[in-house]
Amino acid sequence: MLTNSPFGRNLKAIRDEEELCLSLGKDTQKLKLQAMIVAGTVGGLAGSLFAFYIQFISPENFQPIETFLMWAMIIVGGRGNFKGAIIGAVVIQLFNVSTRFLGNYVPLGSDSMAALRMTIIGVLIILFLLFRPEGLIKEKKKVYD
Repeated sequence: MLTNSPFGRNLKAIRDEEELCLSLGKDTQKLKLQAMIVAGTVGGLAGSLFAFYIQFISPENFQPIETFLMWAMIIVGGRGNFKGAIIGAVVIQLFNVSTRFLGNYVPLGSDSMAALRMTIIGVLIILFLLFRPEGLIKEKKKVYD
């Protein structure tokens, strides 16, 4: 609902071509500030729901690897659409979880397997950025008559 509103269309226009928005008289700084407010509100709500769900917050819940995996999900799935984010999350999470069971079959320690898993995800990110920058599902551009 937000992406198809005038606010969402303005944000897409700023993302694609900020100078064009400026030439059309849009206040891009104000729109960016509003986008940060919306994102902060959604993030705060998500964090409070997460804290309510697990009933305990610890720094161990927020390791840098979590951010790395989230970026990998968006890059692999495709930016600019919900389907791409969901597909990317499924692909990366399936790979991340399923490779944990290879420890019984591959003669590597758990630390080495974890490092290898993250290295493979990093290579996957690089391959997607080089050969398929739009991700698995490309963002559909609206065509106006």
